[in-house]
Amino acid sequence: MVRISCCKQKMPKVSVIIPVYNGERFIAQAVDSVLNQTYRDFELIVVDDGSTDKTAEILKSYGSQIIYIYQPNRERSAARNTGIRHAQGEYLAFLDADDVWLPHKLQRQVQLLDQASEVGLVYGWAYFIDETGQRVNLSGKEMLCSFESGTRVFEPLLFENVIASPTVMIRRHCIDTVGFFDESMTYTEDWDMWLRIAVHYKVGIINEPLACYRINGDSLLENWKKYDVPSGRIRVVKKACTSLKDHPELRSLRRKALAHSYWWSAVASHRMGHRGNALKYGLCALVRNPRLMVDKHAIAIWMDIVIGKSISNTLRTLRRRIMRLDFQEYSSNKSSNDN
Repeated sequence: MVRISCCKQKMPKVSVIIPVYNGERFIAQAVDSVLNQTYRDFELIVVDDGSTDKTAEILKSYGSQIIYIYQPNRERSAARNTGIRHAQGEYLAFLDADDVWLPHKLQRQVQLLDQASEVGLVYGWAYFIDETGQRVNLSGKEMLCSFESGTRVFEPLLFENVIASPTVMIRRHCIDTVGFFDESMTYTEDWDMWLRIAVHYKVGIINEPLACYRINGDSLLENWKKYDVPSGRIRVVKKACTSLKDHPELRSLRRKALAHSYWWSAVASHRMGHRGNALKYGLCALVRNPRLMVDKHAIAIWMDIVIGKSISNTLRTLRRRIMRLDFQEYSSNKSSNDN
């Protein structure tokens, strides 16, 4: 096994870990974006998670510039954990095989971690890019970004994963405290890890783009179905909320976070066409947040879930027509009375 580091006589400062499975299309771009970093004291570990395409051939062409590890297919969490076990750096940075880093990414984050010993994780912003590498807007957003840092991250992170994985760097000893990536999770395992770290450590942020996050050809709904994201999301939040049981003052936060997670999963299941799950998750959300019965937007979704979207749309159309007729009658009577 061969390692790369500009400082050959000592351990590298940073271990970069890239898991890849059948990534022949983009893996070279990911690797090159690491090798082109302005900061040079790193090792690059690429874990091939059982690829059957030309991924191995592409990676072996880099020779001693990377550490290539092959393992049978066990999913991304296991591949990341394999990389961590082989890592020798003080800091760990993660990059998925279809994402890329901007040249100053490592330099900015090493600088912050060196200066702030209380910070366990640092992250930054990421541009959205398409399959050709062009920047795109996603839902009106140019990039993934958040301004949360310090001790305030856990709460917003409990409601939404605001941390883009290709922008993350952590201290190696965080793994000793919180454990490895949960290999029983897919798609949400990074969110679970960031939450566990945020419980124990402060989180820092670099308020500038550090990476490019690729939006692949699969639709959002296809990914939700493939990885059963609704149930995975609930599992992450439930697991994180166990850390709040010893803090009675945060009981309301736990209830709100679970209600939000169940309602999100209800809406997602509805959009996926899984009516049974939508009802189940919706009722779990309602138990924790009864206000969903009076929220105008939530009521509209409830109607779609309970009686079906077509009937619900028909009723809404009928209601609008009745309201229009009532308004016209009112206007006509008012005009007559004025005359």
